[in-house]
Amino acid sequence: MAGQIKFVQDFFKDYKDEKIKTSLKSVERIRAVLDVVSDLPQEEMIKHIKNTFKHSPIGSALHFTVQIVE
Repeated sequence: MAGQIKFVQDFFKDYKDEKIKTSLKSVERIRAVLDVVSDLPQEEMIKHIKNTFKHSPIGSALHFTVQIVE
């Protein structure tokens, strides 16, 4: 499990593409909190984050959720 959590942390630590930019804000056990900068509406941003991670090397094998925390 530790390797999987590290993968999530490393993947989103300084992720950037044409739609979003993320930085890792905090990590507690299996929960990672990200700061996300995007012009997308919230629902589209969540979908984009999920799809981006799902297409990463081990993203399709991991169960994860994305929630907006303000």
